[in-house]
Amino acid sequence: MNKQTLAHLLLLPLAVLLLASSNHSAQADALSDQLNQLVSQQRTVVPLADWKFQQSAAEGGAAVGVDDSNWQTVAPGFEWQGEHSQVWFRTRYVVPAQIGGVSTEGDELRLEVGIDDEGQIYLDGKPADRFLWDDGHLVLAAHAHPGQVFNIALRGLNTVGPHGGLRKAQVVYDALGSVQPALERYQRDLQFVQGVALQGVSPLPQQVHAIIQRSEAQVNLAALRAHDWQQAGPALALAQQTLTTLAPLTRQYDLYYIGHSHIDMNWLWTWPETIDTCHRTWDSAMKLMDMFPDFGFVQSQPGAYVPIQQMYPEEFRRMQQTQQRGQWDLVGGLWGESDTNMPSGEALARSFFLGQRYFKANFGRYATTGWLPDSFGHSWQLPQLMQGVGIQNFYHMRGGDNLHFSWWQAPDGSRVLKAKTDNSYDEPITPDQLLRPWQTEKSLGLKQDVVIFGVGDHGGGPTRDMILDGKEFQSDPLLPRVHFLTADAYFQRLRSEAQLAALPVVDTDLQYVAVGCYTTHADMKKAVRQSENNLYDDEVFASLAAMSGQPYPVAAFEEAWKPTVFAQFHDIMCGSAIHSTYDWMHEQLASAFAFESAQADQSLAALTASVDTTGGATNGRAAERPVVVWNALSFPRSDVVRLTVDDASQFAAVRDVQGTLLPLQALDGHTLVFVARDVPGFGHKNYLLSASAPQGNSQHQVTAQESAERIVLENEFMRASITRITGLITSLLDKKTGQEMIKPGEAGNLLQVLGDKANAWDLDFTGEQHPLAAGAQVQLIARGPVCAIVRVQHSFNKSTFSQDITLWNDLPRLDLPTTVEWHEHGQTLKALLPLNMAHPAARAGIPYGSIERPTSGQEYPGQKWMDVTEQEIHPVQTGTPLLLDALFNSQSTGDFDTEKRGYDSASLPPPGLYHLGANHIPFRLTGHIGSDNIACNGQVIQLPPSSRGKTLYLLGAAAPGDQGGLFSVEGTQGHLTRLPVRMNDWVLGGSLHNEAAFTFERQHTAEGLRAMTTHFWITSLQLPSDQRPVRLRLPYNTNLHLFAATLAAASSTTPRYGLTILNDCKYGADTQGNRFRLTLLRSSSNPDPNPDEGTQVFTYSLLPHAGDWRLAQSEQAGLALNIPLRGVVTERHRGQTAPLPTFTLEPATNVVAGALKHCEDGPGYILRLFETQGRNTTARLRFSQPVRVEETDILERRLARRRLRVQGRIVTMPIGHDQIVTLHILGLPDNWSPLTSSSAIKLTSSSAIKPISSP
Repeated sequence: MNKQTLAHLLLLPLAVLLLASSNHSAQADALSDQLNQLVSQQRTVVPLADWKFQQSAAEGGAAVGVDDSNWQTVAPGFEWQGEHSQVWFRTRYVVPAQIGGVSTEGDELRLEVGIDDEGQIYLDGKPADRFLWDDGHLVLAAHAHPGQVFNIALRGLNTVGPHGGLRKAQVVYDALGSVQPALERYQRDLQFVQGVALQGVSPLPQQVHAIIQRSEAQVNLAALRAHDWQQAGPALALAQQTLTTLAPLTRQYDLYYIGHSHIDMNWLWTWPETIDTCHRTWDSAMKLMDMFPDFGFVQSQPGAYVPIQQMYPEEFRRMQQTQQRGQWDLVGGLWGESDTNMPSGEALARSFFLGQRYFKANFGRYATTGWLPDSFGHSWQLPQLMQGVGIQNFYHMRGGDNLHFSWWQAPDGSRVLKAKTDNSYDEPITPDQLLRPWQTEKSLGLKQDVVIFGVGDHGGGPTRDMILDGKEFQSDPLLPRVHFLTADAYFQRLRSEAQLAALPVVDTDLQYVAVGCYTTHADMKKAVRQSENNLYDDEVFASLAAMSGQPYPVAAFEEAWKPTVFAQFHDIMCGSAIHSTYDWMHEQLASAFAFESAQADQSLAALTASVDTTGGATNGRAAERPVVVWNALSFPRSDVVRLTVDDASQFAAVRDVQGTLLPLQALDGHTLVFVARDVPGFGHKNYLLSASAPQGNSQHQVTAQESAERIVLENEFMRASITRITGLITSLLDKKTGQEMIKPGEAGNLLQVLGDKANAWDLDFTGEQHPLAAGAQVQLIARGPVCAIVRVQHSFNKSTFSQDITLWNDLPRLDLPTTVEWHEHGQTLKALLPLNMAHPAARAGIPYGSIERPTSGQEYPGQKWMDVTEQEIHPVQTGTPLLLDALFNSQSTGDFDTEKRGYDSASLPPPGLYHLGANHIPFRLTGHIGSDNIACNGQVIQLPPSSRGKTLYLLGAAAPGDQGGLFSVEGTQGHLTRLPVRMNDWVLGGSLHNEAAFTFERQHTAEGLRAMTTHFWITSLQLPSDQRPVRLRLPYNTNLHLFAATLAAASSTTPRYGLTILNDCKYGADTQGNRFRLTLLRSSSNPDPNPDEGTQVFTYSLLPHAGDWRLAQSEQAGLALNIPLRGVVTERHRGQTAPLPTFTLEPATNVVAGALKHCEDGPGYILRLFETQGRNTTARLRFSQPVRVEETDILERRLARRRLRVQGRIVTMPIGHDQIVTLHILGLPDNWSPLTSSSAIKLTSSSAIKPISSP
């Protein structure tokens, strides 16, 4: 090719240049197949099974004449014991005349061995090669001869861990000899060029087509088969040189390799094994760093760094040194690779806080790249939390959008630059990866991609062979430019891309993965939730106590947080680890719980002592006992107070400070309950226990009415009717709105035992259902005046179920405390609520926020609350159905899912205009004969000039599985916007926010009349508002199918009423239309075959409301159920200290505190706030004395922005919608010390994550 022709080619788009015709592709494939067959036929692998073994550090084990007759005979797979131990392996190999009837004469003969951890090969007594793990390679003979003898010795060294091993040993005969490396390279490069050609969208220009054809023609296949290297070698070199003339095109692309080893904490092994795996893997990685100066290795999880630092200080110093050299990359920032759906917002903030501070203290820097490759979904507020600790980038593999690169945006608008890999987070280095930059260019315009390579867990991390494979790519002038680097360096390069600003923005969470994990191992989920709640409570009360002169135990709180956030590791909290892991984790948490309990008692005792409790003791009331009720939450509330006394029968009421007697009820001989009203946030309220009974019928009492058919519980807010036959709730009436919550003719709170054959990660219902209704035992066990309780008991198989349906006076919620003796296998327990709703919308709490959830039956995660609200739909008034017929290229009734299944043609709707979905969107459907949908592959839709509207509604389906891609929208001014879209699977469906437009029942006779429900789904895209769209380019994903599309104005809804479902330790739910189900327990099959066996105690509650979750203040309600009011029975006394400083937060309707704690490194207090309802607001803090307030990030570093306004004792600040704000408050009384005070509770040494601790 001359320079003029090449210059012409370089001006053409690569997608045009490199698409081979189908005829040429067939020819190329034929040549590739022949070359592959030739190589495989010429290569033979012979295992070396007999080795002599001796464990000895003595020299001389490799000498030819050593007598090894008394040594142990072993084979590959053998292990020996002893850390830092040295061993010898010896064998003698004689080349046979033939193998499988084929002569060995002249073959190249190679030795391949692997040793855990290090090895050295000796050949005929002389040292030949050193290697790590499976990287032992040695050419024994370039041209072998039958009868040739090789005396082979291996010296093995187990550098770390309790044992080493002989991992593999074999010899490889290769008849291709000296031409073999060149042939393998040509094979790879030819397949690479063929693959590049298939990435384009237009025919390949004749000039480039000719290059590939000419190169293929230059290969002398006959000479290769005849082993005529003199003819074959030069021909192969010429063919390679011809291919290389395409380098000016292919070298415009980049492929980046980041070394990694994902190590699961205690997944299928114990804590000592976890530490050993880290020790071995990290030691191996640093040896590779010495060999390859450009090799970069990333590692997260400071919680795993700690035992290495304690047990292997020299190794830890090497880690610090390689980090200083820029090869060891600190990533993640979290204490461990946490689940992010189930930990509270503050728990995630504290995990980042602990992790980042550890990195800074021990390595001099913070992580700047978030790293969660294996976590099962990623909650929406993560970008804001990451930005709050200095993290600007994020990498993940599981969950979400299938976009390799994008901006990920939190609900407040915070963004991080996100990279995602599809295949793995620990890949080998393979030739197929070379094509990924072209795939990225096609969807995103970026001529690059990234591979995370290595081996995780017990695999040892990246290997020398992997790096050498990458180096081979690096040295090939035809292939894309290959780079080894760290994650931080990679994201720096990604940020320099011209296309960066045009990357799509993902503005939601990244779900749904391993949905069974929202429920499996309820014991661990409850333990983590309880510890989170305790620590919130304790930090608030310890802060208030510090304001009254008590010491604040900073260090002890940190030690209690460490096991709590460690337990949130994705395999531990998600229930997908072995049984012993949970025994061990509960042991780690036990000391934290002991500290939390003792700290609460100490703080509350000190706080109560500071309160004047002498008020209200007038004539005849001297015997009344004071009670101080404390509220750890930031907003005023009325809620239940439980008191433990010596003799509950002596008290009949509580008296408030105004002298009003309020209802009091004894639940047993030592437990009293009452509802305290309007207890101020971060404050207290005084009451007196009184023997005087309230006079008359108070409107603040709860009542219970019994009949033969039902029991009716009622207070001023609601009326609940429970049938005696089944114990189900047949009516739940919101008296404030007059709205019935339960669908007429059905009953709520139906416990369902469902057959579920899945493992810990998944749900796989068998169709077997056991509703717990018939045979219920229903009894009214308490009838007021504070609470009325109906006990409902069921039994199934070996399990029993007891619920105390409880209605309180003065509270608008119905509590359902539940005790289950669970002894099932292959079953899941759900609670069903059929709601009186036609157009429900679901929402759930997430860490420091909330998010809309699907109503398609998809299992989804939530936290302390989930909500279902009935909406009034305002349909789309006008729309422009787009004409897509000319682009149709796929049959819905044909092989729709690539498994020769499709829609039933008899069930599909006839052609015409349909108004579909709740919004009545107009879609135009064509006939269903021939091609009737678009398999998306970059087709262009020209929008009519008359079209109006900024919402693109799509009617379609995906197969196989959920599918996604990018719509490119071009506006009138040429601006290009890429919008991510995802569509549900045509059969499974339900995982995304798609609405079912059509549902077709059918049976596939080829599969034994298996019933299938198939769908057309509706989803939508919001188009840019700054200019009119003129054309659309469909995604490059042929598994995504479109039947119709309509451009219209966005529809709107108005919330009418709803039901919030609160809980104290549950995380999984599903909403199928009007049917909400809370998932309570699972007995999955593995890795732990007996999760949740035994007693399970939990509470969920029903909160009817007008409007939606905002009007219900669902976030506050969820917090209130989890953080109860604390009542302290005390004696009459005047305050023993100066009056407690007070401060209040306004407004309390949509700004809530997530933490009140002492500053970590100096005086003052940290107050973390978050906005709960998605609206900008102005918050005010009113203090009882002058203070100074500064805004900080989560790491408690002062921020430069000035948003605070101080006027006397009032601090005012704007808070954006969904924003998390951290404040540093100075000027309040403070008895802080950098060391834990002797009077503070200390954690025992066993409470921290120990370096080695057996389950």
